[in-house]
Amino acid sequence: MYLDIAILALFILFYSSVAGSVERSWISGPIVFTLFGLFIGPVGLDLLSFKADREAIRTLAELTLALVLFTDAAHADISVLRKTKALPIRLLLIGLPLR
Repeated sequence: MYLDIAILALFILFYSSVAGSVERSWISGPIVFTLFGLFIGPVGLDLLSFKADREAIRTLAELTLALVLFTDAAHADISVLRKTKALPIRLLLIGLPLR
């Protein structure tokens, strides 16, 4: 378990040192993390021994979605949102009851 955490921590440290140049290229951060996960996971070198149940994966997916939505909302242009406020209202009124 400590080896798994050390591998992930080293990758995050490495990525944080080159994140600026990666974001200026055609490669995005999520693509880098996905490729790294495939490389060290069971598809690649099989270095990680992380086992997760269905509930843990669902919780992780919900937390990830919340972070992505919060980040997008933080970078939203308020003037554009005020001009097109009918669209988010419609999406929320349709999407929330469907859940």
